[in-house]
Amino acid sequence: MNIFGHRTYKTLLFSLTTALITACGGGGSGGSDSTSTPTPQATYAADIVWTDYGIPHVTAEDWGSLGYGTGYAYAQMNYCVAMRFIVQFSGETA
Repeated sequence: MNIFGHRTYKTLLFSLTTALITACGGGGSGGSDSTSTPTPQATYAADIVWTDYGIPHVTAEDWGSLGYGTGYAYAQMNYCVAMRFIVQFSGETA
C-alpha cells in the first residue's frame, strides 16, 4: 500500500506544513541587517451585536475590519456548514 499517494495523507501533510509555517513565521530577526524596517501588522477591530433572533449586526471603522467582523460572525453561526462544504468539495465524503 502506497501511503504517499493517498489523498487524506496529502491533505493532512499540507495542513500540518501550513500550520508549521504559520506558527514559525514572523518570530525571528531574519538576519543581521539593521537597516531593514519592520512591516506594519494589520489590526482589525469590529463590534458585533447579536439580536434576540440571532442576527449579527457588524460595525467597523474600515472595510478590512468589516470583512473581519463579517467572517467572524459567519464562523460563529455556520461552522458546521462550512466544514461540511470543505469536506464535500475535497472529495472526502463517504
